Amino acid sequence: MNKSRNLTAMAIMIVALGAGGVVADTVKKEPVPSRQLTGVFQPDPEGVWRTITPTDSTSDCIGDPVTAMCAVDTHLACFQRRRLDLCEIAVKDFYSDQLFEGTTSPRKSSTKYRVVGVRLAEQADLAPRPRGIPNRIVGDLMIDLIDGECFSNNNCIMGEVPVTYTMRKFGDRWLVVDIYQHWY
Repeated sequence: MNKSRNLTAMAIMIVALGAGGVVADTVKKEPVPSRQLTGVFQPDPEGVWRTITPTDSTSDCIGDPVTAMCAVDTHLACFQRRRLDLCEIAVKDFYSDQLFEGTTSPRKSSTKYRVVGVRLAEQADLAPRPRGIPNRIVGDLMIDLIDGECFSNNNCIMGEVPVTYTMRKFGDRWLVVDIYQHWY
């Protein structure tokens, strides 16, 4: 009798644990908040994406570049939302008033991106490259992103090659000092 109860209890426990595993796998994974990503941080896990829409985002610090990732989020939001003020906050060099020539309306799509690499710039990262000299110094933080544009029907056009954002701290804020798309 006790053996029967024990087996029944074990069977119930196995079913419950199995169901729990299914539930856990269906929970949407959220990125680590950008405000918490300091120093050389871990890339986003596979399947974890950050987003910026015309009115919302997964970022907790757009417009407040207190970490390097917050500056990247701010820069991406500048283009997603077509807001020159956000570009001026995120980037070392001043953007032109004609950056969004023709329209200042936010895009109807959303930006989707994922951090795939983070490292400190080394001497090899200062070497000249096609289409310009990098604005990097040894010790800058380099963040590699895969990004793309998503539309209302959930179709996304994603880049296949990472974009490298080179970040530098100026006082109490981080700024984008170089953006390099490796396919150039």
